[in-house]
Amino acid sequence: MKRSSKPSKIQYNFSGKWEDVSDFLRKYSTNNVLMEINKESTDLFFNKTNSDVKAVKRVEFPLYGKRSRIPQKQEAIIMAWALVDLAYYIIKTSNDYRGKNIEFEQELYMLQIVVDTYKEREESLFLDGTKEDESADFFMYIWGFAGEQFKFQNPKIVFDNFSRDLYMLLELNETSVFDIKSAIQAEIGMPWEKVIAYLMIAWYGFTQSNTMKELIGKTVWGDLYKKDEFEQVVSRYTADYKKIQESALGRQMLYATPFVKTQKGDIVSVSTYLNFFLCEHCILWLVRDYFNKQDSQDFTNYFGGLFERYFGEILEFCLLEKEYERIEESNNDERADWKLSVGEYKFLVEQKSTVMRLSAKQQQTDVEAIKDFAKRTVLKAMSQLHHTEKQYNDGKYIKIILLYEDYLNPALLDKIASMPECKVDNDNYFWIVTIEEMEMLLNLARCDRELFNIIIEEKIDREINHSLAGKSIMQLLNEKGVRKNEYIKQEIFRKYSNIVQNKIREILV
Repeated sequence: MKRSSKPSKIQYNFSGKWEDVSDFLRKYSTNNVLMEINKESTDLFFNKTNSDVKAVKRVEFPLYGKRSRIPQKQEAIIMAWALVDLAYYIIKTSNDYRGKNIEFEQELYMLQIVVDTYKEREESLFLDGTKEDESADFFMYIWGFAGEQFKFQNPKIVFDNFSRDLYMLLELNETSVFDIKSAIQAEIGMPWEKVIAYLMIAWYGFTQSNTMKELIGKTVWGDLYKKDEFEQVVSRYTADYKKIQESALGRQMLYATPFVKTQKGDIVSVSTYLNFFLCEHCILWLVRDYFNKQDSQDFTNYFGGLFERYFGEILEFCLLEKEYERIEESNNDERADWKLSVGEYKFLVEQKSTVMRLSAKQQQTDVEAIKDFAKRTVLKAMSQLHHTEKQYNDGKYIKIILLYEDYLNPALLDKIASMPECKVDNDNYFWIVTIEEMEMLLNLARCDRELFNIIIEEKIDREINHSLAGKSIMQLLNEKGVRKNEYIKQEIFRKYSNIVQNKIREILV
């Protein structure tokens, strides 16, 4: 992208109507815009913006009214996650042979603003159709996309999630009920270490190159890293315009396939962030895909068991033996998984390894996908916790829904509990907690019981009083200065994240 002091003369009316938006987008060539979006995302990823806020930068440039010769100063906030929307809509509306290339950076910023005005109009129309005091849909829409922004602003969490996945798959699978390594080999034709290496080559390579052809030409191939294997891995995460345009996932298709085959036959990247995110759960999904093709839910059920074993290890490491117990299963009663007694606080924990549909994880949230997740996972867990508390009948318990998924905003629990499908009274002692939050919280109980107690008490107070200050465990931990997940930094996990980071170092040398 040219960095010129001479601005181009841009005109646009901010109606937000689709016909105006699509007309403006069609002025530009799709493949060129995608490459420029990728460059912009790279600058944001490596924080080349002098911004204090990660994945975000503020810009300004002159904009002309349709009947004015005098430019007005236009300000905009460019966000890494919003660039994904721009990539999607340029694919939807234009093509490689229509329109011009971007010559000045403010043209890309203007394209972003155009898409933002459309999204804002669509959001306003949606929210006008819901009543805040009556519909959980309103809150699911507003809060449903918080997880996406968090991931963009904290990409290092990819290492932690990757390490946890690999530890559970490769080391907790002691009985070898499922041959994980063979499943990966059968699904993609190479061991998991190579898959990660090739994804890292693609991630970094597209920060330096515009096209796959250019990237391959700059890379030294040999016996260890082979060009054909690299192309095989990238092809798994590649889609053409038609496939993206027709996908029911909408812009979330770009999460699954951040490499795009253009009409000119090139393969380009749409976002440095999305390329990096591929590494987070890619091995877990390779294994899931392999066993799903066998028309079996056995692995999904087995992974839930691995998740329970994993949490058991956390409890063993962080608490005294007398402070936790596994609740015996019953064929006749709904029961939670664990009972904890930590100081004066009593907890019931129900674990859920279910993963939310990809369509929920976007700025324009698929409310129905969140509702479906809520019904299948959250409401079921609430019922199990409620019945277990009644069975014990020995006082108030904090009832935790422990999710392997790190996406759902805990603030949604109140609204999920207000859904007509919920048959349990919400006593404000139900908490949604992610596995990362639980690792940090219980590790704090191990190291600093006093601070642990303070955080639990503050969480209870905010839940009971419906505080607007934020109620997530992560926020409370951060407010008290606990910002690192020390539990996942143990050597048993670090060896997996080191593999990824060593691959990055090999590429950068």
